[in-house]
Amino acid sequence: MNFVTIKRALLVLAAFLPASLLSAADSGQLQSVFNQIYDSRLETRVYNLENLVIQYIDLEMDFDSGQFVLFSPVTIDSTERYYGGFYSGVIRVKYRPALDLERNQMRRFFEGESIDRIYESVTLLFGDELYQEIIKHIRPVTGTLSDRQKSNSQKDLGWLTKDENKYYAFWTLRSLIDSAGSQFLTANFSSDGSHRIFYIYNPFEREEVRLLKHYWYWHSGGEFMETVCSYSVYADDTHADINGISKPDIKVNQYKIDAAINTHDSLTASVEMTSEVVAPSAQMLELFLHPDIRIDSVIDMHAERLAYVRYEKDSNKSRPLYIILDHAYQTGETIGLRFFYGGVPSKKYDGQLYVTPGSNWYPTTFATDRAMFETTFHTPKNLTLAAPGLLVGSRTAGDTLVTRWKIEQPARNISFSLGIMKKYEFKEEGLPLMEIYYDRELHKDIARNLSRAINPEGSNLEEHVAEDVINAMKLFTDYFGAYSYGPMRISEIMAMHGEAFPGFIHLGVPGWFKSDDAGYISSARAHEVAHQWWGVSVDYETYHDQWLSEGFAEYCGLMYVQAAFDNEKFLKQLREYRDNIFSIRKYLFSSGRESGPIAMGYRTLSTETPDDYGLIIYEKGAFCLHMLRNMMIDFKTMKEDAFFSMMTEFYNTYKGQSVSTADFRKITEKYFGMDMSWFFDQWVFGNDLPTYTLTYRFEKDDRGKYIAICNVITEGVGENFKMFVPLEIEIEKDNKVYARVLIEGTEFTFTLPGLPKIPRAIRLNPFESVLAKVKQ
Repeated sequence: MNFVTIKRALLVLAAFLPASLLSAADSGQLQSVFNQIYDSRLETRVYNLENLVIQYIDLEMDFDSGQFVLFSPVTIDSTERYYGGFYSGVIRVKYRPALDLERNQMRRFFEGESIDRIYESVTLLFGDELYQEIIKHIRPVTGTLSDRQKSNSQKDLGWLTKDENKYYAFWTLRSLIDSAGSQFLTANFSSDGSHRIFYIYNPFEREEVRLLKHYWYWHSGGEFMETVCSYSVYADDTHADINGISKPDIKVNQYKIDAAINTHDSLTASVEMTSEVVAPSAQMLELFLHPDIRIDSVIDMHAERLAYVRYEKDSNKSRPLYIILDHAYQTGETIGLRFFYGGVPSKKYDGQLYVTPGSNWYPTTFATDRAMFETTFHTPKNLTLAAPGLLVGSRTAGDTLVTRWKIEQPARNISFSLGIMKKYEFKEEGLPLMEIYYDRELHKDIARNLSRAINPEGSNLEEHVAEDVINAMKLFTDYFGAYSYGPMRISEIMAMHGEAFPGFIHLGVPGWFKSDDAGYISSARAHEVAHQWWGVSVDYETYHDQWLSEGFAEYCGLMYVQAAFDNEKFLKQLREYRDNIFSIRKYLFSSGRESGPIAMGYRTLSTETPDDYGLIIYEKGAFCLHMLRNMMIDFKTMKEDAFFSMMTEFYNTYKGQSVSTADFRKITEKYFGMDMSWFFDQWVFGNDLPTYTLTYRFEKDDRGKYIAICNVITEGVGENFKMFVPLEIEIEKDNKVYARVLIEGTEFTFTLPGLPKIPRAIRLNPFESVLAKVKQ
């Protein structure tokens, strides 16, 4: 066999640099190119590709020897552009993420923290830089791909368009018309259809690097690619830049929505979206819209129709909506778009309709930008509509009720609910008007179908809800600062969850059960109220920071139980959270898959660990706030002024903004007067859960006093783990004193000198101050 030796090349790609558009193509031409990329076809020419090593961020591809075929080029501005191809042969793939968090993710999904294996084929979509490198190392050969190779190429390409996924085609095209995309790469590696992984380097996204793994979903027999790793090239193990750099194309400033909902629950709407370009230039936009909504048309501010791309089949629905503008807009320019659409982005139960959470019933970006909203609703006049903001107009036109609403402060998102509901008003001194939208007859049906103990027939549940909402608002105003919005509206929805918007709460079914003596129902109501402070007023920056919304709100629900019921009920729920978290430890249920840390946000949830999100983000997130609170208690006075001062400052500093975990860490450092990275590294970015075993003995000193010699063994943690843990010393019955001990490492000894007598008991971790199990 003859070999052609090519000097091994090493291509190391740099990070994202802002750039401008390279193309002057119009929207029609770009849409045609988009469709061609989506339906890619291989050329007939075959090349040999061998002895080429290419390195991207954390990835090395070693093309040993094989055949390579390019996809047919596209034409942009009269220039042919190549954007990808198919390689069949021997390719060694090495991947090891630089971040410890992501290596932990690798251990969750693979057998180790890295990949080093031989694959048989790879389908590539790339920017110009990789193309230029590849063509230096290919040489034409006679012949064609075998039937098996052709079949594999079609299967591999099919995975990039599975279920009408437009993502890869969209960003490939974007990389061709924007110089910032010259280093774009999507690589689909496969070994005869098995062990499939995707590597993506997308310089346009906040988290540029992603790794996906093929997964069979045995419940339904389906298969898909599940995200394993996703991170920014700017992040490191200090976690300071875990959120990377935001790279939005536009900032939405205003929505004007005109929506009609008929008696069949179908919504038709026109939406004016006004935004400002914040990227160097923008011609292709990625938006999101509910999958059950169909676009009729999109026009610009000059009433010219614009090209857009979305799913086409009823069976394959997705949220992304890709807009192609008629020309490139530059930084600071205004883009005005108007959307016309219809569909059913809602659920209905016995005459009551609500928009499903996170449903994008109007076009949105993925950013956490806040915008102003003006909404007009046309609804059947026999139904009641509830929405956020001020009701600035109401009239009837035949059988239709027309209402106009306007919010007074920029908001991340809004929603509404509609149904056979009655409005109940409650006024409490010092608080804005509260309106509760509720259907007693519906709950009589629920009571008959469920249990009168849960939902007693004939009870005035709106009064139970109002009591908890009013008291929670008073408590959180005292704890954190003034409520930021106007009238508070609470609408029932027939779902098992709740969702909060500015001055508006979707309260799910559990919130309408009869208040229980243990405080669980009241806690759930208070959780949703707390989002007016944490989640709505102070928003979170990225999914890594979502615990600052859900974990904080969950702990607020517990603090409400502590204030409205008693301390023991509060501690009981904390102990239940602790047991829940420890029950998964590092392995969840029967799957044996390791759990992720709080900082993984929604990525703690996977196909094999669907309950992990609630346990980690809500319950463990709540425990983090509880631990900080307990570390700040003044044991001499048992006062908690420092903690609530810290939370008030955090709220007042960041209300109306989005915050990161790093922002919260900074304010904790201000109040603790020390570097708090150890706390966040352990509890937010780490997985360790300590189990303490306390033993102690007593000796007399030369003054006749007693010395307690205490030893603590810590299991389930690393050698460098440390935590301030309270100690309760029961001198005699009804006489207890408290101290705080910094326990470090896996074995730690400390003494308590000068005791006048041998105490009745010494207890570690009273008040469930640390998320830990204690044996003593």
